[in-house]
Formats: sequence, C-alpha cells, structure tokens
Amino acid sequence: KNFYINESEMDDYQRQIINKKSDRSFIVTGCAGSGKSVLALWRYHDIVKKNEGTVQIIVFTTTLKDYFIEGCQGIGLNTDCIFHKKEWEKHPYSSDFILVDEAQDFSEADIRYFMQCANKALLLYGDSSQQLYGWLEKKGEAPRVDMDQIHGITSYPIEPLVFNHRLPKTIAKVAERVMPEEDSLAERCRNEGYEKPFLLKCDSLEKQIEQVGQIIKSRGFQ
Repeated sequence: KNFYINESEMDDYQRQIINKKSDRSFIVTGCAGSGKSVLALWRYHDIVKKNEGTVQIIVFTTTLKDYFIEGCQGIGLNTDCIFHKKEWEKHPYSSDFILVDEAQDFSEADIRYFMQCANKALLLYGDSSQQLYGWLEKKGEAPRVDMDQIHGITSYPIEPLVFNHRLPKTIAKVAERVMPEEDSLAERCRNEGYEKPFLLKCDSLEKQIEQVGQIIKSRGFQ
C-alpha cells in the first residue's frame, strides 16, 4: 500500500490535524500504526503543493529516513530535505518548516535547536512508549525526552491520534489478555485482520531471540 493516503481514507482525528493552520507549531502523539509518519509526509506534500516555504524532515535513524524517501519517491517529492540525526548535525540549517518524526528519540538540546531553526513552524510527531534509545545515555549521550517533556519544553499544543490502522484486531484481542493493564486495544484497531496469532514458549531469552530470527528469515522479512 502506498505510504501516502488521500484525505478520504483518514479518520476524524487525522483530518483534524491536517486541517490545522499551516503556520502553527504543534505536537502529534499516537501509538505505532496511528499514522504519525503518514501525516508528516502529507504535511510535507501540502507545504510543497501550496508553495508555503522551505521544509526539512528530520528523523533519528537511517532506516526511518529510507522509509520517508520511499514514500516521497512514490508521489514525486524531492528527497534532498530528508535527514537522519547525525547527517543533520553535520550541516544544520534553518528553514520555514521543520518536521521531526519519532521525536521521543531526541534530547532536550535537540528539541530546542529545532525550535531555533524553524522560522515558521516546528511539527513534532512521536510516541513515548516507542522510545528505544535510552541505552545511549550509558554511552555518554544526553537523555531522551518523552512527549510530555517535549510539551513542557515547547508549550506547543498536543494533537492525539486515537486509532491504530496497522495492528489487526485478531492480534489485539490476544494482546489485551496478556497485558498487565486494562486497555480496550481492539476497539481502537481499524484493521480486522485474517491471520490468528500463535504463541511460542521458549526456555530462555536466547531461545526466544533465536525463534524470532528464524521467523524473520523463513518469511523473508529481512
């Protein structure tokens, strides 16, 4: 499925975000599969189409950069303004709009620098529960900031995404039964799903990692 989706395919929360005033900075929060990256790409497309000004997309990893490049190429957008963190740090510059995806992977200093470099608006997309790089603090890097902390730093309004468009209900129903906290996860999933999940019992973490590796290899997910 194409990374870019039409407005008619969006849910009400997503439409509310794309209809916000273009010169306003804000924060978009939502779980994995809620459409944060899709909305960032939609916003980039909108800026270019309406000739609103210069723009940059900044992400934390090369993998996410490649994901955005693929999405932009699919709809004929320039990819020269897409950077991962280490690239951008080598040659930072200001632009009218800065879009940051997976904002929870950046530090407070990063967020403040983005604020300085965005001439018109800074848009921050993220989910605190997807924060994966806290271990970098042990290597001397600055602490990551979650989305609530980013809100405190920027005072930007938060726009939440509620629905999950990726996780199938068939899997969400199982997840609800094993999660320690109560959460009506399946009710927020828009994908019905067709394949029922199965559980594997492993004797150790090493065996579990081995099983996951075998599944990735056998299904060609590499």
